[in-house]
Amino acid sequence: MKAESYKLSSDDSKLVFSFFSIGKRGIIPKVVVYEPIDDMVFNLAFGDFNIETKTLDDLIVSNNGDTRKVLSTVINTLYYFFENHPNALVLLKGSTELRTKLYQRIIKTYKSDFDNKFVITGMLSEVDKFKTIDFNENYVQFCIKAI
Repeated sequence: MKAESYKLSSDDSKLVFSFFSIGKRGIIPKVVVYEPIDDMVFNLAFGDFNIETKTLDDLIVSNNGDTRKVLSTVINTLYYFFENHPNALVLLKGSTELRTKLYQRIIKTYKSDFDNKFVITGMLSEVDKFKTIDFNENYVQFCIKAI
């Protein structure tokens, strides 16, 4: 992805990444966590990092004026993650329906960038199977695999 992004820090396993959002509301610590669900299946979770409780808040709306840069940074973590976990699957589902729709718009916008690196499929409902994405439909979850 060619959009501007923040500098990342990560743990040795490349499962936890952190960075700082810098914008109109100040400096906000962010974290991206690849949570193991099953053997080589991970959930991508991200949000604000609460320094006091040491937890990730994926429901908060930071409104820091740098959404594009934050999302570009989160997408960059996929490249690092897959360098270290090339056979993994990453599941992506927003913490709200609105966020899932935002992820779908991002996937559509950057489809040409992603096509060279990832296979991305979508699930129309919780009981469906993952299938090739048709951008005329709304998905509830996405699955990402490195090529």
